[in-house]
Amino acid sequence: MESDSFRLLLEEDVDEFRKFRRPTRPQYSLVSSLDAIQTLRRDMLGLLDKKDQERPVFAERSLQPAGRLSDLPSHAIMDRGCLVGLWEYDMETQTIAYSCFGSVDKALTKEIKKTETYVREQLGDARSFSLDSPTSRAPRIQALRAATS
Repeated sequence: MESDSFRLLLEEDVDEFRKFRRPTRPQYSLVSSLDAIQTLRRDMLGLLDKKDQERPVFAERSLQPAGRLSDLPSHAIMDRGCLVGLWEYDMETQTIAYSCFGSVDKALTKEIKKTETYVREQLGDARSFSLDSPTSRAPRIQALRAATS
């Protein structure tokens, strides 16, 4: 693209890139906290809308501003490249506990149910890291449920 740009793009892809327009309808994805959209960059500010940068989220043992974290405290709910919520799988109830930064619409509810079914029937659990367990994630689940009630 531009000679002083940090972006890498093949010359034959430049026109297609410039034509791209962000979809107007939400496109939700529930992804792992280890998903490459965040872990390869470790740039929470780049994933958050400005209005959500100071949003308190439960990380470690306390609430912290989302924009000041370097890693996701829970799995991510993404919409068109932006972090719009967090989720955890609750083994006890076999459901997804989540907190969304905005309103929850039918499309998001559908994606949550789809992911919940997939985790329950295909994976059995959705751990954040190797030592994650239903017991260790209980405080995160409680915080997510408290944030949505």
